[in-house]
Amino acid sequence: MKKELFKQYIGLQYEFEAGPGDASDKLNCQKLVHKIYEEAGHPLPSNLLSKEIFEDEIIFRNVDVDNKKEVLDIYVFGKKDETDHKKFHLAIFTGLYAENNDPILIHASGRAKKVIYTTLSKFLEYRNGCEELKAIKRLKTI
Repeated sequence: MKKELFKQYIGLQYEFEAGPGDASDKLNCQKLVHKIYEEAGHPLPSNLLSKEIFEDEIIFRNVDVDNKKEVLDIYVFGKKDETDHKKFHLAIFTGLYAENNDPILIHASGRAKKVIYTTLSKFLEYRNGCEELKAIKRLKTI
């Protein structure tokens, strides 16, 4: 998977309401996942949002955090005590690593108001609902 797949999304404007069905150029984390997967040749059903991706076992499988990471793995984040899966945030592993083997993720950031790269360790420092890694999901057909 080429870095260009991800690079084209960096800097695009974030908007919470701009999900997979939104026709604007803005996007949220769910729409970003859909666009990247479609671009990679794996279009997802439009009804797969944070909750559905987290709970799905038909299209995606759970990946143990200690397993080898693969490009397009979806990282699902939430608050430590969060039980409403609709509030989970999604990011995608780019296949790249920062220092100390820290995975680099791409996501639509509400804090930055745009699509950015963030390391896994930075995600776990956030206190805006992304401080806990809830799951890593991998498309079964990859």
